[in-house]
Amino acid sequence: MNTNIKVIITAIILIIISVAVSLTQGMSTVGILLSPVCIVIFAVVMLLNSSTSINTSTNNSTTTSKKASSTVNQDKNSSDDTLATLYVGNISYKATEDDLKNYFQTFTTVHSVRLLKDKRTGKKKGFGFIEVSDSDANKTIEKYNESIFFERNLIVRHAKEKVG
Repeated sequence: MNTNIKVIITAIILIIISVAVSLTQGMSTVGILLSPVCIVIFAVVMLLNSSTSINTSTNNSTTTSKKASSTVNQDKNSSDDTLATLYVGNISYKATEDDLKNYFQTFTTVHSVRLLKDKRTGKKKGFGFIEVSDSDANKTIEKYNESIFFERNLIVRHAKEKVG
């Protein structure tokens, strides 16, 4: 059932209950009319909030589907050196972007980390990308490819160019 219909039905039920209670309590006409007005205002606010949250979630899912992941952990102090994007595969589903950044950070400066998630379920796919300085990329691959991270052997290599 649509959220808007649920809010309207709830408001109508509350109005009926408040009028019935007001009549049994012997309240004045002003009191009888005041509570339904408050309930109508409440219903309008709820409708506005539900439509805003629907729009927000629609925008978020569209953005997520376009990006396929969220970019976090970006260093604001990036150097003038060009960046290389490295593919990191066979990542444990328990690992977070912070875990991965901290693991690589012991050897090189990590400018960003992206762990990809399934668009539909939101679950991690087990691979991601890190950005490191171009001058450190090959050394980073040599050091971390086949290294053990969260009890799994990582696969680290240069990322392929994004097509389209």
